[in-house]
Formats: sequence, structure tokens, C-alpha cells
Amino acid sequence: MPKIGKNVLENLTLSMYEDSRIIYREYIQNAADQIDKALASNAFPNEDLEITINIDEINRRITIADNANGIPKAEVEQRLADVADSKKIQGEDKGFRGIGRLGGLAYCRELRFVTSYAGESEQTTMIWDAARLNEIINDRANNDVAEKVLTQIISYRHEPCDASAHFFRVELIDIKPSNSALLDEETVRDYISEVVPLDFDKRFDTLKYKIDSFVEEQQRPHTPPPS
Repeated sequence: MPKIGKNVLENLTLSMYEDSRIIYREYIQNAADQIDKALASNAFPNEDLEITINIDEINRRITIADNANGIPKAEVEQRLADVADSKKIQGEDKGFRGIGRLGGLAYCRELRFVTSYAGESEQTTMIWDAARLNEIINDRANNDVAEKVLTQIISYRHEPCDASAHFFRVELIDIKPSNSALLDEETVRDYISEVVPLDFDKRFDTLKYKIDSFVEEQQRPHTPPPS
């Protein structure tokens, strides 16, 4: 029977990006997608939905959070533990493929996803042991399949929370010394200003329609001319 070896996890996590700053783009895209969905469904009409980023250089910790829908407790494992099984649609969602959220594993000791869903009085923390993943991948005597490796590096914690809370938070714990650039606020601010998925400034409205039309046209499938 075919199997998926552990090395596929290295390709999808530890070796995914050459530029570590890309994780900011990935996590902001995911948060923006969730805010778009919450706005489309008018889920929280009396609240300002936003993305917040906190860089703790002293404790070498990064937090990226949004206050959109969050994930119901019963769906956390299926939606976050499954790799490359995203239901996002390219062209509609900003992120897709279901692998970007794992990029942070390459740059920290531990990656956490913390979430709460409105109406539930318990928040869920999914913990990915990045240090352990690195050990397993580098152990040539370990021939575990990818699914088994995931069971060894993922754990969960449940804690009480306000039933009205709704959020999703990414926490990168203990950033590696070789990736200290991720903790440089000025560098990160400049990078985010270049890649963050925001709409055009209102001062650019005169060209916005032309640019949007051009992009839409390029994304349409083109029928080749008859031979």
C-alpha cells in the first residue's frame, strides 16, 4: 500500500520558504479571509473586525490574531491538523492549499493555534512541537509515515473562556536565533506594507477599476485558438 513518508512534512514546513518573513503574509492572509467571511455573513455587525500583530522581542514571541469567526471546538482538529486539504478557493480567498499556516514551524520551538467560537465557553489551543518535528525528520532511523509523525508533534489544551469570545490567534513561541529578523519591528513593518492584502487607497480610485478589470481578465481561462 502506498504511504506518505515523513520527509513530505519537511517540504511543507521546515523547507517551505526561503524568506522567513513570508509567514507574516501567510498568517495575515488567513486572518483577512476569515474577516471577509464574517463580514459577508454579517456575523458581528456591531463590532470592528481587525487583525493585530504583537512582536515580543525580549521573549522571542510573535502573535498574530483576528477577531472574526474563530473555529468551533469540534472542528479544530479536522480543519487545522489536515495538511494541504484546504477548502479555500483560488481567486476568491487570499490564501489557499492549506499549507501556509504550517510555515511558522521552521522558525520557532513551538507553534500554537488558539481559537474560540461565539457561543462556546471553552477555547482550544492546538500545539505543534516544532523542535520535536525537527528531531524526527533528522533521525534517519525513524521511518514513520507522515500521519504518525503528526500524532507525535500535535497536542491540545482546552481552557474556559467567555462564551461571547470569537477569535483565532497564531503564536510562534521561542523564535530561533537564526531568524531574529522576524522580531525586528521596523523590518517587519516595511515588509508587511509591501505584501499585506489590502484594497487600494481611496486616492487611487481613478485607476482601481482598470487594475481590477485587468487582473480579473488575466485570471479567466483562455481558450486556445483552433489549430
